[in-house]
Amino acid sequence: MPTLPVIAQERIVSSNMKQIMGTMKGIAMSSFVEVKKKREMRFDRFTTSFNSFFQLADLSKAKNPFVQPDSSTICVIAITSNESFMAGLNNKVIKLAREKTGDRPCHFVVTGPRMIGRLKQEKVPYTIFPGFRDKNMLNVATQIKDFVTQKVREKEFGKVLAVYADPVSLSNQEIKAVTLLPAHDIYTKDPAEVIDKDEIFCEESTLDATMEYLSEIWIIYKLISLFQDNKLSEYAAQAMQLDGSLQNLEELEKKLKLLFVKTRREMIDASLRETVTAMMVNAPG
Repeated sequence: MPTLPVIAQERIVSSNMKQIMGTMKGIAMSSFVEVKKKREMRFDRFTTSFNSFFQLADLSKAKNPFVQPDSSTICVIAITSNESFMAGLNNKVIKLAREKTGDRPCHFVVTGPRMIGRLKQEKVPYTIFPGFRDKNMLNVATQIKDFVTQKVREKEFGKVLAVYADPVSLSNQEIKAVTLLPAHDIYTKDPAEVIDKDEIFCEESTLDATMEYLSEIWIIYKLISLFQDNKLSEYAAQAMQLDGSLQNLEELEKKLKLLFVKTRREMIDASLRETVTAMMVNAPG
């Protein structure tokens, strides 16, 4: 059985850890609230404008790889985190990405080096880009956009997917996959849609050239949005993990307190027994 000083020291360590965990949870919660506000302030008219354009354009006429894929290789942008307590979500992102590609040829684009070991186990080709933070999201998104669009233009990539953690709620992060390219898979025309033959759509630039330009803007916009969603999931997961750790520490503190009281009582009882025994031995005949 541990001695009383050892138990007292463990109680001090447990109390200090509890304070640290509480502070970390508070930071994660405040970061969650801040990023959630940014998410709610997104410029949704941007998406509406894109939708309006593609409702006008006849994508069936475009033979550009950004519209009609010329490669069977799927590019999967796996949005993973490099922060603490994120191994579970990261593994779920890679798992869903593998499910989406199956046995088809694929190439993974991953944010940050944390999942290199897992990718090597999966035996898939991959390219690593820097992990993203609030201050460098645009920079990382631009780097990925340049790489992906170049590969699509060279017909090395066909379909482009992004897999990320969607913050459904503070306690629930759902792993989802969205299609970024080709545009034909995103904006499909309804065959029953009635087209006004008198309506004229003037194209100052070719549809192919327009599609390449818009695709680059679209990918950056979507990546930053998904980065924000993944960051929100990151803070939520951290807060839940830390909350669980705090509960474990509280249980440990209770056990240590009971053990401290029990050990001290046993020491007092042992001391009293020794005192009484000594008095009985030394008592006059």
